[in-house]
Amino acid sequence: MGWTTWNLQAIKRPEYGAGWLNSANVRVQADAMHRLLQSHGYNYVNIDSGWAGGYDEYGRPTTDLKRFPEGIDGLAKYLHSKGQKIGIYWIPGVQKSVYDANPPILGTKYHVRDIVAEPHVAGNAFGDWHMKIDFKKPGAQEFIDSIAALWASWGIDYLKIDGVGPGSDATVDSRDDIKAYSEGFRKTGRNVWIEVSWRVDHQYAGWWKKYAQGRRVNDDGDALTTKMTNWNKMLIRYTEAPLWTEDAGPGKGWNDFDGLAMGNGDMAGLNDDERLSVVTFWAINCAPFYWGDDLTKIDALGLKLMTNDEVIAVNQAGRPAVRMAGGAHQVWRVDNADGTCTVALINLGDQPAKISADWGLLGIDGSQPVRDLWSRTDLGSFQGSFSATLNSHATRLVCIGRPKPADKLPPAAVSGVRAAAGQGAVRLTWNPSPGAARYIVWRSASAHSGYIPVSARVYSAGYTDRTVKAGTPYYYQVSAVAGAGTSVKSRPVNAVPQGANQSDVISIDFVGDAIAMDQDERAGAVPAINWNCAPCRYGEVDLSDGSGTATSALLKYDAGGTYSTPIKDLSGGNRMMKGYLETYGHDTTKITVSGLPKRFTDSGYDVYVYCDGGNSGSTRVGKFQIGSQTVEVTDKAGSFYAGSYAPPSSPNANYAKFENVTGDTFTMLATPVSSTDPDLRAPINGIQIVARKR
Repeated sequence: MGWTTWNLQAIKRPEYGAGWLNSANVRVQADAMHRLLQSHGYNYVNIDSGWAGGYDEYGRPTTDLKRFPEGIDGLAKYLHSKGQKIGIYWIPGVQKSVYDANPPILGTKYHVRDIVAEPHVAGNAFGDWHMKIDFKKPGAQEFIDSIAALWASWGIDYLKIDGVGPGSDATVDSRDDIKAYSEGFRKTGRNVWIEVSWRVDHQYAGWWKKYAQGRRVNDDGDALTTKMTNWNKMLIRYTEAPLWTEDAGPGKGWNDFDGLAMGNGDMAGLNDDERLSVVTFWAINCAPFYWGDDLTKIDALGLKLMTNDEVIAVNQAGRPAVRMAGGAHQVWRVDNADGTCTVALINLGDQPAKISADWGLLGIDGSQPVRDLWSRTDLGSFQGSFSATLNSHATRLVCIGRPKPADKLPPAAVSGVRAAAGQGAVRLTWNPSPGAARYIVWRSASAHSGYIPVSARVYSAGYTDRTVKAGTPYYYQVSAVAGAGTSVKSRPVNAVPQGANQSDVISIDFVGDAIAMDQDERAGAVPAINWNCAPCRYGEVDLSDGSGTATSALLKYDAGGTYSTPIKDLSGGNRMMKGYLETYGHDTTKITVSGLPKRFTDSGYDVYVYCDGGNSGSTRVGKFQIGSQTVEVTDKAGSFYAGSYAPPSSPNANYAKFENVTGDTFTMLATPVSSTDPDLRAPINGIQIVARKR
């Protein structure tokens, strides 16, 4: 918990910006944090990019003395005297000017050129002005050791390493760099928190957990305007967070959603409901609480958001929330150490809505007391559920239940639940729950309510449900039972037993800044559930089929950006059209799906490409190509998606269809053709791959 300089460096206001960073300004903010926030647990002061001024005779960074006349070590002494900690920023690799100078590496016979990878490649996601280090070469670890020793001598407590890959919108691989810094600080004996950034690849979660205490799991939240952020920048966090939920916790490290800048009123770029929602989301996910506001200009709501000790306790308890209901109307649950649960009701929709936390979904029963954590008021006892009517983008945070003595606490909630559909059956597996004597498997026809036990006596971490009908969606939860009682239920998972050709459909939703599809929503010209979520503008996604079963198929893509449309969400099932992968300019975007299963390649398959950008003022034409097949789609001005899927021949066209594609790999090219305004675009909302009948 603490404060970061970056948001004030990034905002486009004359009193802040790139030239704002200096010792005097940092001390003012540190003093304000000491006065207003430190008693609530805030103690880190993190200095982002811009503190360094050059390199010493051993190629190690030195302080920019024009900005920090006393040196970073001098500033560290000042902050430590106030009971605060200091953090700095760095990026992997060797700067080209250091390579050119070729200084000796302290304590070795080697020089910097001896440790640079050959042939030369970029050392981080910011480009080739930093060169990658080859850690197989002698002297490489020693070079990092010398830097870590220098920083430890300054009194550094926190290091943000940025431009890290795999991730950061780049193909660089910085894993060895992170390991090297971790080893370097270990040798100094100084406890330094390492934070890796940005949007690191979840495929390597084990590496980030082993060698860093925190990892940025998404893009920067900055709007890079006169406002700190905007709602779309925040909304994407709700889509991306569930992927990382089970990777956070004591001994695992923490999922970083970026700095919070919700304290300076209108400058935040959000309304009051949105400001509270964002802070709540950080709190329930145990994301680091680093504020980026001007702490000398905090408004009343900002101070409330920063200093509510009951909400801070949720954040600092180290028990990340589990999403129990997704889509526009979300329910997240935190299992508290005293047997109660903290629940966030979240309205991501564009209209006010009543959102309920059903006791059956949460795994509790009877009459339960409810306390509102933001208002710090007891709301009374409720039977069966708790509901709240919320404004658009608003959140309610409550604690439900009565604390229990330690010897009466039930087992922890079951984690890692997975459902795989088979022919006339669904196979469930999960992580064993410590101390559990048995498990209960619950099933429902709805993701959010109506769960009944299908087996109350399961003695291993797996169960096969054979009492299912082919083609019918089923939703499951699992709870653990021990002498002290029954745990709350796990997050819901779903599957469709094979028999209705769902296993012959693979659906991909390019979410952009919109809301991901919920578990029980159907969409597409071939109506399907179990859509694979692709939330970012570039990456790789392992693909499951329409039954929820993992396949050998892999999606790879890279585009200009991801955005949301103003399309109204009609009755829940149309959300796939709300977010899109942007393709603009004269460039061609390439999307590749490889490794398609044999059931697709044996008979060939059709590919549906959904492409309604939701533009209101311009008519745009996009060209889509797979192999020798080319289709142009005209996205007419004002032709918003209206709940139906229309082929290119329709006046309101919103998809292209490629028939009888063959092979286990295909590449689709998307090229903007024309537009009635200067912005050439060929947006892609989603893709479906449908095996043809044999």
